[in-house]
Amino acid sequence: PMSNQHSVLNPSAVIRLPLTALEKSPRNVRKSDVGDVSGLAASILANGLLHPLVVATHGKRYAVISGWRRTLALRHLVTTKALPKDYQVECRVVADADADADAEIELSAAENELRMAMHPADQYDAFRAMLDVGKTADDVAARFGITPAVVLQRLKLASVAPALIAKFRADEINLSQMMALAISDDHDAQMRVWTNAAKQGSWAMNPNELRAKLTQGEIRASSDIRVRYVGLEAYERAGGVVRRDLFSSDGDGCYIADVDLLDKLADAKLEKTAAKVRREGWAWVEVRQKVGYDDLHRFGRAEGVRRSLTADERAELSTLNAEDAELEREADKLWRGNFEEGSAEQERLNAIETRQQAINQRRQSIDDGRSVDLDSVKAHAGALISIGQNGAKIERGLIRPEDAKVLARTMAAAAGDDLDGGGEQDDGARGTKGKAETSEVLTRRLTAHRTQAARALLATNQTVALATLAHTLITQTFFAGSPLDSPLALSIRNESRFPTEDASIADGRAAQLLEARRQEIAAQLPRDEEDVYGWTFGQSVENLLNVIAYCLAMSLDLVQAKSTTTTERGCDIATTDTLTAALALNMADWWEPTAASYFGSVAKAAIVTAVTEVCGADTAQPLNKLRKGDAAIAAEQAVTGKRWVPALLRQR
Repeated sequence: PMSNQHSVLNPSAVIRLPLTALEKSPRNVRKSDVGDVSGLAASILANGLLHPLVVATHGKRYAVISGWRRTLALRHLVTTKALPKDYQVECRVVADADADADAEIELSAAENELRMAMHPADQYDAFRAMLDVGKTADDVAARFGITPAVVLQRLKLASVAPALIAKFRADEINLSQMMALAISDDHDAQMRVWTNAAKQGSWAMNPNELRAKLTQGEIRASSDIRVRYVGLEAYERAGGVVRRDLFSSDGDGCYIADVDLLDKLADAKLEKTAAKVRREGWAWVEVRQKVGYDDLHRFGRAEGVRRSLTADERAELSTLNAEDAELEREADKLWRGNFEEGSAEQERLNAIETRQQAINQRRQSIDDGRSVDLDSVKAHAGALISIGQNGAKIERGLIRPEDAKVLARTMAAAAGDDLDGGGEQDDGARGTKGKAETSEVLTRRLTAHRTQAARALLATNQTVALATLAHTLITQTFFAGSPLDSPLALSIRNESRFPTEDASIADGRAAQLLEARRQEIAAQLPRDEEDVYGWTFGQSVENLLNVIAYCLAMSLDLVQAKSTTTTERGCDIATTDTLTAALALNMADWWEPTAASYFGSVAKAAIVTAVTEVCGADTAQPLNKLRKGDAAIAAEQAVTGKRWVPALLRQR
């Protein structure tokens, strides 16, 4: 009990004071942020002020010792016009506390310390009582200043077994555990799971563990592709049971109880798609809910199927590749010299370019001629229908192993080959002349074993692996070779020529360094492409790595057509940023904005923004009065030497 000298509270001194006359006492012990008071305001509006404020007189104003949060809630109601501006509030007045600060602080501490939040179990008892007399969840929410969702959550706790609620009241079970147990309405299951968890230890009493035990055998709707494909509403219309977790933090707590029904619905929907695909004329159409890489790997592909090169085509391609490589070497020598426009050297370069274009067109024509009309193979191919990320996924043109031989004959017929013997065959699976020594199926089987054995050895032989990789990259970078010239199923694209009118790309410092590197490597390489593989085995690891680095660099493509999150080829910008960060790329070392390279191609507002960023507003603002061209030139002069680059060139 308070001592007599501190008994300044007069129990009968409850008066109504204007809300505008109240201020916070400097001795109020609640110093921290009171947070959102809208819920408290709603409760006061619905139920009235259940406890008067405690105030002390300070001249003509009154200082709130206890109840400042309630004061702010009342002000909130005035601001929202729920209460009038001249609203008067009940206050319990203590004596002038200027002479007795200790009493004021003690009163403030006592009221704030002794107030206790209602236990959740008491909350849902109160909510249930209100609902029993006809109130709605919205009514209850308004009365307590909370959302209807919170009301439903607290009521859901009432579905937990009474014995567990008793433990909750006794603080033997916490609120998070109760929310997990409430995922099920089966009291026996709740008790069984909790009892077993208590025996196993604290890890088993983790809310996630409890929830997992009670939903065992069910699937979470958000993480199952079948649910997205069928649709939760369609599943429920078919009589499917959905268990909803009202306490899910991400609002995503739906569990599918009838997995068999879900499978049936998914299969039925897939069959509708399959019926349409069957009308396309495929030999077979199969439905599977899931198709993985291993499933597809056992099939051949009729889509984009290409026949083997004929002997004449192989010979012609070899001749074309050799001529192209020789022309490339000749062009390189001419470019190193000095010549004038219209000179014989220039005319020869033009002729070389024209011939190389013709060579490329002929190579493309040969390659295009290897494609087999898809309609001609439908009688030997089929389709798999499965569930994809965005609906039904259709894999057309799949060849079963048993159909591969028949299809091979179809493709051979398209190429004019004679599979029945009578012509010389350049095929290791055949004898010198006449009929094949082994069937195609056996040939593929045996050479697959050979491939697997070679892979096992190559995986542990760094020298051969490095040499083989270097050979593959060199032939495609320096000799315009085909990926088919390498035993590796690996191809790269030479991206040295950019589809842009900016000549400075080809003349810049980076281009000069790359050209010097190319010449250095080219001088080491053998003249003939056929000798490259043998050459790689005679090189040091360091030299091979240098060559590989150059070849990979020439295939690098970071070009963006728009300021999007991917490159023009579709590579994610985050991936390219990882590469440029590892290279410590700073574009200020390689590029500088000029009127021609940047400022002349952006809006005047962007020019002013850039100059403001580098030089400040005093320098930038006068540019607004200039014509666009003059502003671009002025911007170039202002930022020269300042190492500024636009956001698109900065490391993100």
